[in-house]
Amino acid sequence: MQCSRAVLISGGIASAMMTGAIPAGAAVTPSAPAHAQYVHASSAVSANPAISSARLHWRIDERLALDYTQSPAENPTGYSFLDVEPVGPSDAWAVGTSGYYDLFWGHPVWRHWHDGKWISPPVPAWMNGAKPGGWVNELEAVGGSSPNNVWAMGSLLLVTETVDRAVHWNGRRWSVVRMPASLAFGADRFFAGGGILATKTGGIWLAGAVGPSYKPAIIHFYRGRWTITKIAAPDYLTALVSDGHGGMWSASWPVGNISAQIWHYTAGRWSRSANPAGIKPQYRITWMAAVPGSRTTLGIGIDTKNELLLSSP
Repeated sequence: MQCSRAVLISGGIASAMMTGAIPAGAAVTPSAPAHAQYVHASSAVSANPAISSARLHWRIDERLALDYTQSPAENPTGYSFLDVEPVGPSDAWAVGTSGYYDLFWGHPVWRHWHDGKWISPPVPAWMNGAKPGGWVNELEAVGGSSPNNVWAMGSLLLVTETVDRAVHWNGRRWSVVRMPASLAFGADRFFAGGGILATKTGGIWLAGAVGPSYKPAIIHFYRGRWTITKIAAPDYLTALVSDGHGGMWSASWPVGNISAQIWHYTAGRWSRSANPAGIKPQYRITWMAAVPGSRTTLGIGIDTKNELLLSSP
């Protein structure tokens, strides 16, 4: 077995799909949690680079073994983190799986950043997809609007296909999120693209695709109800972020000779945004990020000529 390291780092200043029975011991989220609000702390830009470089730095908080075990090894013990997101001024979650090549034997892993320290809460036994009846083999995306309203999407690897599933943290325990059977194996089966946006009102939005032909779609969960909005984009949707004034941005993946597309949600409807000025055909948007406390959204991408750094407005 080759062994490397997974690294958790931080800044130097404070900064269910119903495809079968619910796993034994798992709680079930009956509906969206109570309204929660996360107010971002303001920040200032120092005019003195020397002082900034001395005070603002990155450090390695923890080194964790990275497991390259090949299936069917049944006891992978490493870490492969896939997403990290803040859910409050002093709270964040990093999620992933136990290794790169574990497949059916992989199990979800996480770390919780709280009050300046990484802690290791136990993963509930019912969530371990490597065991019979387990919920997921990995957690691929996480997001939340407060420390008491955290959502994560993961995958359970079956013999011939993969099932995406959701879980929720209410500040005390993790629970299974019920999702309609039609989002599991039906005509509207959902495939997560990676973006999770939890709103201040308690609902969540997920970007991805639905159905056997992978129609781009956004699904919304609010007060126990799931809705699907299909988007006329060329391929599945990946990033999903707030625009800072009640709307959202998303981007589709390119396919064939068709470039990515940028989409905007406002006033209850999605519409395609114009391509960034000067961008070359055949571009893609790799990821987006909302700037806290503002209406600015940042993006990274690539076209036929350049790596791209983007912003809006």
